[in-house]
Amino acid sequence: MTRRYAIYYAPAPESPLWRLGSALLGRDAASGEILPTPEIPGLRPDEIAAATRGPGRYGFHATLKPPFRLASGTTEGALLAAFEDFAYFTQAVAPIRLEVDSLDGFLALRPAAGGEALRGLAGAAVESFDRFRAPADDAEMRRRAGNGLTQRQAETMRRWGYPYLFADFRFHMTLTERLDEVTRRRLKPALDAYFAPALASLHTLDRIALFVEPAPGEPFSILDSYPLAALRLAEAR
Repeated sequence: MTRRYAIYYAPAPESPLWRLGSALLGRDAASGEILPTPEIPGLRPDEIAAATRGPGRYGFHATLKPPFRLASGTTEGALLAAFEDFAYFTQAVAPIRLEVDSLDGFLALRPAAGGEALRGLAGAAVESFDRFRAPADDAEMRRRAGNGLTQRQAETMRRWGYPYLFADFRFHMTLTERLDEVTRRRLKPALDAYFAPALASLHTLDRIALFVEPAPGEPFSILDSYPLAALRLAEAR
């Protein structure tokens, strides 16, 4: 099994935030459409494309449960059913304000404040879908271990297959590759202005998406997506 799956937050495809984020990354992970590089004052098209090449393969998203291969004895159909159930029983996160921020050398959309509820949502996704995750192989364990993990992160990696979970989780919607400080300082004001129309009001994380990577190195795309607690809300009306 070479396919990988991931549980992500992704804005509704018709939302301004999704349209802006997907355009910046050059690809719509919902439709599969390759998008032209947007015109951003102060930035050249070629440098936008270079800065966003890596994030573009993964699509516009925030990670809840990182990419995983299916464990032996599980199926994509069972994963899809569990994904629908998770959305049915999980409440949307209270509105937050997002902003363009620097994270470990990347530029990303991050919460301007708070984040505890986001950490809870991600933790619930990690635990709920772990039965579908094949254990990380030795190469992945060695690669992650070489990134200067703390003892807690190393233990999380051994148990859950990824080090930056639970207490170490930081909600972010990646916009760029890792950039040097000079480049980050130059790109950030331009991206602030680019995303301003979508970030002027509070944002509600009210849906989740199941992404799939069909084969190693191929782009991730949305396999399924549900509003959180949508069925229960509909029944209550």
